[in-house]
Amino acid sequence: MPYPGAQADVIEREVVKPIEEEVAKIDKIDLMMFNVQQDIAVLFLRVRMESDDVESVSEEIRRRINPIKVPERAEKPTVLTSGYTFFPVIHLCIYGGRDKGALMTAADYLEKSLTHVRGVDRVEIHGDAERRLQVEVDPVRLTGLG
Repeated sequence: MPYPGAQADVIEREVVKPIEEEVAKIDKIDLMMFNVQQDIAVLFLRVRMESDDVESVSEEIRRRINPIKVPERAEKPTVLTSGYTFFPVIHLCIYGGRDKGALMTAADYLEKSLTHVRGVDRVEIHGDAERRLQVEVDPVRLTGLG
């Protein structure tokens, strides 16, 4: 659930908690985990093994979360169903004593490189800062140019 510009604690309070309260009422769910970070929250649910109709459980989840009012900047939650192959195998974090631009350049390079690896279904970058262009103008030269 993308929520651009929101800190993790805000996302947890305004989006995750209301969803968690509704989903907890579904008896066919045996595991619920959230991954909340700046700008996004992801909910992982596991349906009880004896539940043979995952689609009906998915519909119940949709029915319970659709009425939840989310903040204006947040996207409405979506429900995706899949088997074990859907979940990522590798989480890669890029951090260090470099500016954000250098870190994003490294992340973009890795994204492009990993996309071409056989067997890689999808590569996503999360938590990246909004890119901005900063232009510094020499006031003396600007005045001289009119």
